[in-house]
Amino acid sequence: MPRFQVEHQPRRPGYARRSATETSLESTTQMTLDEILNTVSASHANDWHKMETPTVHGWEYGTDSGGPYLRPITHHYLAVYKPDVDITLVFGANDGDSFDEPWVQNFPAPTATARHVCVRYRGVIVDESRMVLVDGGRYLLPIPEVDGKGGFFVKADAIPRARLMFDLYGSGGVHQTLDEALERAQLEVRS
Repeated sequence: MPRFQVEHQPRRPGYARRSATETSLESTTQMTLDEILNTVSASHANDWHKMETPTVHGWEYGTDSGGPYLRPITHHYLAVYKPDVDITLVFGANDGDSFDEPWVQNFPAPTATARHVCVRYRGVIVDESRMVLVDGGRYLLPIPEVDGKGGFFVKADAIPRARLMFDLYGSGGVHQTLDEALERAQLEVRS
Protein backbone atom coordinates (compact mmCIF):
# COMPACT_ATOMS: atom_id res chain seq x y z
CA MET A 1 0.00 0.00 0.00
CA PRO A 2 1.45 3.43 -0.91
CA ARG A 3 2.38 5.85 1.82
CA PHE A 4 1.29 9.45 1.65
CA GLN A 5 3.42 12.28 2.85
CA VAL A 6 2.19 15.73 3.71
CA GLU A 7 4.52 18.48 2.69
CA HIS A 8 4.43 21.58 4.83
CA GLN A 9 4.24 24.71 2.77
CA PRO A 10 6.10 27.79 3.95
CA ARG A 11 3.81 30.48 5.37
CA ARG A 12 2.84 33.47 3.32
CA PRO A 13 5.04 36.52 3.87
CA GLY A 14 3.63 38.69 6.65
CA TYR A 15 1.51 35.84 8.06
CA ALA A 16 1.96 35.21 11.75
CA ARG A 17 0.06 32.68 13.82
CA ARG A 18 -1.98 34.31 16.56
CA SER A 19 -2.08 33.06 20.08
CA ALA A 20 -5.37 31.95 21.63
CA THR A 21 -5.53 35.13 23.71
CA GLU A 22 -5.21 37.35 20.67
CA THR A 23 -8.15 35.68 18.95
CA SER A 24 -10.45 35.43 21.97
CA LEU A 25 -13.38 37.71 22.66
CA GLU A 26 -11.48 39.36 25.52
CA SER A 27 -10.66 42.30 23.31
CA THR A 28 -14.29 42.96 22.32
CA THR A 29 -16.55 45.32 24.16
CA GLN A 30 -19.11 43.76 26.46
CA MET A 31 -22.48 45.45 26.97
CA THR A 32 -24.82 45.13 29.91
CA LEU A 33 -28.50 44.40 29.39
CA ASP A 34 -29.43 47.96 30.33
CA GLU A 35 -26.92 49.35 27.83
CA ILE A 36 -28.37 47.18 25.07
CA LEU A 37 -31.98 48.15 25.83
CA ASN A 38 -31.09 51.84 26.16
CA THR A 39 -29.25 51.70 22.83
CA VAL A 40 -32.33 50.21 21.15
CA SER A 41 -34.70 52.75 22.71
CA ALA A 42 -32.47 55.69 21.80
CA SER A 43 -32.05 54.59 18.17
CA HIS A 44 -34.03 55.61 15.09
CA ALA A 45 -35.30 53.54 12.18
CA ASN A 46 -32.52 54.78 9.88
CA ASP A 47 -29.96 53.29 12.34
CA TRP A 48 -31.20 49.82 11.36
CA HIS A 49 -30.82 47.60 8.31
CA LYS A 50 -34.21 45.87 7.94
CA MET A 51 -34.67 42.65 6.00
CA GLU A 52 -37.64 40.38 5.35
CA THR A 53 -36.01 37.26 6.73
CA PRO A 54 -38.08 34.52 8.36
CA THR A 55 -36.63 33.71 11.77
CA VAL A 56 -38.04 30.93 13.97
CA HIS A 57 -39.48 32.24 17.23
CA GLY A 58 -40.93 29.01 18.55
CA TRP A 59 -43.05 26.03 17.62
CA GLU A 60 -46.77 25.40 17.44
CA TYR A 61 -47.97 21.83 17.83
CA GLY A 62 -51.26 20.06 18.07
CA THR A 63 -53.69 17.94 16.11
CA ASP A 64 -55.94 18.96 13.26
CA SER A 65 -57.93 17.10 10.60
CA GLY A 66 -54.66 15.93 9.01
CA GLY A 67 -53.37 14.49 12.29
CA PRO A 68 -50.57 15.75 14.54
CA TYR A 69 -48.57 18.74 13.38
CA LEU A 70 -45.50 20.72 14.35
CA ARG A 71 -45.09 24.12 12.67
CA PRO A 72 -42.62 26.93 13.21
CA ILE A 73 -43.84 30.29 14.48
CA THR A 74 -41.71 32.75 12.56
CA HIS A 75 -40.83 36.40 12.76
CA HIS A 76 -41.16 38.14 9.41
CA TYR A 77 -38.47 40.77 9.90
CA LEU A 78 -34.89 41.01 11.07
CA ALA A 79 -33.28 44.39 11.72
CA VAL A 80 -29.54 44.81 12.32
CA TYR A 81 -28.28 47.84 14.25
CA LYS A 82 -25.79 49.47 11.86
CA PRO A 83 -23.39 50.91 14.50
CA ASP A 84 -23.14 47.52 16.30
CA VAL A 85 -24.19 44.42 14.35
CA ASP A 86 -24.23 42.40 17.58
CA ILE A 87 -27.60 44.06 18.33
CA THR A 88 -30.55 42.82 16.28
CA LEU A 89 -34.33 42.91 16.42
CA VAL A 90 -36.66 40.21 15.17
CA PHE A 91 -40.35 40.98 14.96
CA GLY A 92 -43.65 39.98 13.46
CA ALA A 93 -44.26 36.51 14.95
CA ASN A 94 -47.96 36.05 15.65
CA ASP A 95 -48.85 35.59 19.32
CA GLY A 96 -52.18 33.80 19.12
CA ASP A 97 -55.36 34.55 17.29
CA SER A 98 -57.19 37.86 17.42
CA PHE A 99 -56.65 40.75 19.80
CA ASP A 100 -59.99 42.22 20.77
CA GLU A 101 -60.11 45.42 22.83
CA PRO A 102 -62.53 48.35 22.41
CA TRP A 103 -59.87 50.84 21.23
CA VAL A 104 -59.14 48.64 18.18
CA GLN A 105 -62.62 49.58 16.87
CA ASN A 106 -61.38 53.15 16.29
CA PHE A 107 -59.65 52.06 13.07
CA PRO A 108 -61.37 51.52 9.70
CA ALA A 109 -60.34 47.85 9.69
CA PRO A 110 -61.09 46.84 13.31
CA THR A 111 -58.91 43.73 13.35
CA ALA A 112 -55.78 43.26 15.43
CA THR A 113 -53.30 40.56 16.41
CA ALA A 114 -50.62 40.48 19.08
CA ARG A 115 -47.04 40.19 17.78
CA HIS A 116 -43.71 39.31 19.39
CA VAL A 117 -40.76 41.70 19.30
CA CYS A 118 -37.38 40.38 20.43
CA VAL A 119 -34.13 42.22 21.08
CA ARG A 120 -31.11 39.99 20.47
CA TYR A 121 -27.47 40.46 21.36
CA ARG A 122 -24.97 38.25 19.57
CA GLY A 123 -27.89 36.08 18.48
CA VAL A 124 -29.31 35.54 21.97
CA ILE A 125 -32.74 36.91 22.91
CA VAL A 126 -32.16 39.38 25.78
CA ASP A 127 -35.61 41.00 25.83
CA GLU A 128 -39.01 40.02 24.54
CA SER A 129 -42.15 42.08 24.40
CA ARG A 130 -45.50 42.08 22.69
CA MET A 131 -47.05 44.72 20.49
CA VAL A 132 -50.30 44.77 18.56
CA LEU A 133 -50.75 44.94 14.80
CA VAL A 134 -53.91 46.99 14.14
CA ASP A 135 -56.05 48.34 11.32
CA GLY A 136 -55.82 45.22 9.21
CA GLY A 137 -52.02 45.06 9.56
CA ARG A 138 -51.21 48.72 8.87
CA TYR A 139 -49.76 49.79 12.23
CA LEU A 140 -47.65 48.15 14.95
CA LEU A 141 -48.57 49.74 18.29
CA PRO A 142 -47.67 49.16 21.94
CA ILE A 143 -50.19 47.11 23.91
CA PRO A 144 -51.88 49.57 26.27
CA GLU A 145 -52.39 49.28 30.00
CA VAL A 146 -55.85 49.55 31.60
CA ASP A 147 -56.49 51.98 34.44
CA GLY A 148 -58.93 51.49 37.35
CA LYS A 149 -61.73 53.18 35.39
CA GLY A 150 -61.38 50.91 32.35
CA GLY A 151 -59.47 53.50 30.30
CA PHE A 152 -56.62 52.46 28.05
CA PHE A 153 -53.24 54.20 28.08
CA VAL A 154 -49.61 53.69 27.06
CA LYS A 155 -46.78 54.33 29.51
CA ALA A 156 -44.49 57.18 28.45
CA ASP A 157 -41.35 55.11 28.97
CA ALA A 158 -42.62 52.61 26.33
CA ILE A 159 -42.90 55.32 23.65
CA PRO A 160 -39.25 55.46 22.40
CA ARG A 161 -39.14 51.74 21.55
CA ALA A 162 -42.75 51.82 20.30
CA ARG A 163 -41.82 54.70 17.96
CA LEU A 164 -38.83 52.74 16.67
CA MET A 165 -40.94 49.64 16.02
CA PHE A 166 -43.74 51.68 14.39
CA ASP A 167 -41.20 53.26 12.04
CA LEU A 168 -39.40 49.98 11.31
CA TYR A 169 -42.63 48.15 10.62
CA GLY A 170 -43.59 50.81 8.11
CA SER A 171 -46.90 52.55 7.87
CA GLY A 172 -49.34 51.20 5.37
CA GLY A 173 -52.04 53.72 6.13
CA VAL A 174 -52.75 57.42 6.40
CA HIS A 175 -51.21 57.80 9.88
CA GLN A 176 -47.51 58.37 9.27
CA THR A 177 -46.39 58.70 12.89
CA LEU A 178 -46.92 56.76 16.07
CA ASP A 179 -48.52 59.84 17.64
CA GLU A 180 -51.14 60.02 14.86
CA ALA A 181 -51.95 56.32 15.19
CA LEU A 182 -52.23 56.54 19.00
CA GLU A 183 -54.52 59.56 18.61
CA ARG A 184 -56.73 57.60 16.18
CA ALA A 185 -56.84 54.70 18.66
CA GLN A 186 -57.73 57.21 21.41
CA LEU A 187 -54.86 55.93 23.53
CA GLU A 188 -53.44 58.41 26.00
CA VAL A 189 -49.73 58.51 26.88
CA ARG A 190 -49.13 58.73 30.65
CA SER A 191 -46.07 58.90 32.89
